[in-house]
Order: sequence, then structure tokens, then C-alpha cells
Amino acid sequence: MSVIPIPRQTNSVPDAENQLSPTLRLAAGGTLLAGAVLLLANKRKAGLVLTAAGTALTLLHEKETTLRWWAALPVVMNSAQRIIGKAQTAMDELDAHRQKLRGLVRR
Repeated sequence: MSVIPIPRQTNSVPDAENQLSPTLRLAAGGTLLAGAVLLLANKRKAGLVLTAAGTALTLLHEKETTLRWWAALPVVMNSAQRIIGKAQTAMDELDAHRQKLRGLVRR
């Protein structure tokens, strides 16, 4: 009896998706890197196109993560909207105080 159970490895043939995975990762990384270099060289349109393509390739590769993020997006948007609402309320109160102080100073 062993202390640590070691699972048996099966001799299965890798499926096509796993074989495509390194190629897709390499293409996504290369595209993102090329886009970043173009952005640094002030080639904005080409850089944005390549980084968008690299992002799309990454999203295709990471399907499960993309689906989790997509499901979490409404919660994040509601939180952001709540924070923006609080900031707007604070700015309105600050503006009211500023107007009040300005009225006192002008007298």
C-alpha cells in the first residue's frame, strides 16, 4: 500500500483540440506581441487590429473562462453602476458645498 495514490495513466490518443491548443496559443501570443510592438511604434490602427485579433484568438482558446466571465459580467456591471452612482452623488454634494462657500465669500 502506498502513501500517495498515483492514478493510472491511460494511453489515449490526444484529440484534435489538444493538438491545436499549442498552435492557437502561439498564434494568439504572437499576434498580441506584434500588436504591442506596433502600438509602441505609433502604428495605432494596425496595432489595434492585431491586438484585437490576438484577444479574439485567446478568447477562442479559453472557452470555459470566457463563459465564466460572460456570466459574471452583469454582476460586475451592476457594481460599477452602483459605484458610479455613489461618485455622482458625492460630486453633486461637493458642488453644492462649493456653491454655498462661494456665496459666503462673495458677501
